[in-house]
Amino acid sequence: MLVLGHVPTKAEILLRKGCDWVDFVEVPDDEPLPEGTTVTLYVYTRDGVDVIAFWPAVLVEAGGAQFQIYADDHEIVPDGAKFTVVLLKPGFPKTAWYEGRVSKVNR
Repeated sequence: MLVLGHVPTKAEILLRKGCDWVDFVEVPDDEPLPEGTTVTLYVYTRDGVDVIAFWPAVLVEAGGAQFQIYADDHEIVPDGAKFTVVLLKPGFPKTAWYEGRVSKVNR
């Protein structure tokens, strides 16, 4: 089947009970993120209907974006929740960059 439009990269987020989550999402060297780019992680209920929480990247630079979520802050996220990482470059439409499910470890 032909898919029209941007297709986000499928991914999984592993959240470990009692541990902060830190990750750096890299971009290819030939596609640097321009100044003014924002990247935000949205976490939804398992059915994808309601937003549970969102976290903007703590660092956005040409080479990618870094997220940091403290352990106490991600306790509200259930195992199997859906997520989308939204990329917004200046002068471009808002794009779903990554999407997938959250897996909770040591629950």
